[in-house]
Amino acid sequence: DDVAQPTLPVQPSPVIPSSHPYQSPRPPPPQATEGSSLLVQQVLDKCSAIILRVKGLETANTA
Repeated sequence: DDVAQPTLPVQPSPVIPSSHPYQSPRPPPPQATEGSSLLVQQVLDKCSAIILRVKGLETANTA
């Protein structure tokens, strides 16, 4: 009974990267953040102006 048992080859464990891009998103540079907020502010201003115009037209039509 000295027959050697066949051993299974050892599978290498999958390497998990320590810095996963989805786990720790990097904040955008400050210039991009300022530009984005400025753009958002401009869009909001234009939307507000359009809404005021529409309200003005509605009151003009009902009068």
